Amino acid sequence: MNVDSPMLLMGRYEVTQNEFDSFPENGELPVTMIPIEAAQTWAKERGFRLPTLQEWQFAAQDGAGVVYQTKGSLDGKANVMELGAHEALPVGVFERGATRFGLFDMMGNVWEWVAPEEKNGSLPGQVLACGGSFARSGEDLSTTTTRFLENGEAADDLGFRVCADAEAWLLGWVLPLWIQSKKGSEDRSSIIASFALWDSTLRNELAKNLKEGDFPPDFLDALSYLKE
Repeated sequence: MNVDSPMLLMGRYEVTQNEFDSFPENGELPVTMIPIEAAQTWAKERGFRLPTLQEWQFAAQDGAGVVYQTKGSLDGKANVMELGAHEALPVGVFERGATRFGLFDMMGNVWEWVAPEEKNGSLPGQVLACGGSFARSGEDLSTTTTRFLENGEAADDLGFRVCADAEAWLLGWVLPLWIQSKKGSEDRSSIIASFALWDSTLRNELAKNLKEGDFPPDFLDALSYLKE
């Protein structure tokens, strides 16, 4: 995704219990009961961050800038109150609700933290979450719906997803692993498999924008989408 610049990588799913905790009871459920500072710390330790409000809404709106009013349109597409689950469900269940960018559960399941910003209208000590949850009616939910919370607050219907500036993340976190591993190794195969999940047009655009002096040709070739 490209809000302005740089190009942005966004988590396909909400961060799961399996990713957050080494020994989770329900690994594919989104992790919840995490205050925003703990979410930020976890993300930073892995080269990620929380999306800003603008970035989150851009992703939820498929980059089209359209405010999707979802009244009556979430049936079978999201875990909202009308579904009757009354709890979070494993991430990625609602394939019909995925965005054009391939992001799941942007609407419903659990609210998602966004990075604190002075310009988003929150008061001192307040923080924001987006997207609604299983406890929120889909009848009054849209891609601009937000929830104000106190800093330090946590809830069982509140989680987060992460993002990263694409070039910085590839340079600082992915490229070192690529260089240290050999062609055909498990690590390289895993990186290539991850690239394959990304939008092909954006992969090509990203590969063209990266500096060849920083990234070796075989890495850029792996990133580029080559139609067979």
